[in-house]
Amino acid sequence: MQTKLTLIRDVSALQNARPCIATIGNFDGLHLGHQAIIKKVVTKAQQQSCIPTVITFEPAPQSFLRPDNKFFRLMSFTQKLEILAEWGIRQVICLRFNRHLAGYSPLAFMQHYLVNHANVRCLLVGEDFRFGHQQQGDVQTLLSLGSQFDVEIEPIKHVQIQNNKISSTLIRQSLVNGDMEGANSLLGRKFSVKGRVVKGAMRGRQLGFATANLPCKRRASHLSGVFVTKVRFDHKTYLAATNIGKRPTVNGENRTIEAHVLDFSGNLYGKKIEIEFLHKLRDEKRFDSIDLLIEQIKCDVEQTRHFFINTPMEV
Repeated sequence: MQTKLTLIRDVSALQNARPCIATIGNFDGLHLGHQAIIKKVVTKAQQQSCIPTVITFEPAPQSFLRPDNKFFRLMSFTQKLEILAEWGIRQVICLRFNRHLAGYSPLAFMQHYLVNHANVRCLLVGEDFRFGHQQQGDVQTLLSLGSQFDVEIEPIKHVQIQNNKISSTLIRQSLVNGDMEGANSLLGRKFSVKGRVVKGAMRGRQLGFATANLPCKRRASHLSGVFVTKVRFDHKTYLAATNIGKRPTVNGENRTIEAHVLDFSGNLYGKKIEIEFLHKLRDEKRFDSIDLLIEQIKCDVEQTRHFFINTPMEV
């Protein structure tokens, strides 16, 4: 059951704040490891009549400190808030990550943000959590500071699958490799992108396969090829074959997301949709003729139908 969630971007608004049970981190993807921590936060907050709270950062520290790296988000900030609300989090404190914040020592960060403003009674973190200037603080630092400020610190062991620690980095690697099943198993749900359908060149309609087009934002920019997907809109779910790429056969220049929604003929322009990625069918390629492209799209659609027939899952 979804609860009302309060988003706080200015910690000065937390004067005389009610006590909270909190966790802190990026929580990109809200994967199974994150879920284990969030569940404990919500349960502990209910037991102690405190506010279940997530403390996070925008922009993500990785993208701020290393802007030239290939970091990409697994979800939008809006998606993150929606899911946290569904899981019972009632308060998200979003700290603006900048040079000033990055310069806080572990002691100063703990005292200023967690104690004086957020009124954290208990902080739950992953066992490899680091914080403070140049990541000088770790769990042992937290335990020491917790004793000093009367804040309970509860380290949470990593969640593992097949002896691999579940991490956002591992999920990104799976997505780049086209291993949608692997990424989804680590996420505990389907990787998805949301957006409003925009008008394209209408080539899909001309080819006999109309598509719902989304701009290819950064979190989908590392995916390429044709995928078995589900498309959700208006509280309904449809099967779809979705292409991400530049459409080389028609000399496309910009990367787009094009979802051919099976057995649907309505107008989706301007409508907000969510595309869930289940399985990669093939890489994008250039065909020598439009006729060969059409034949391949027919095959992609048929393979998509067979996937859902042969793969037991809730639709």
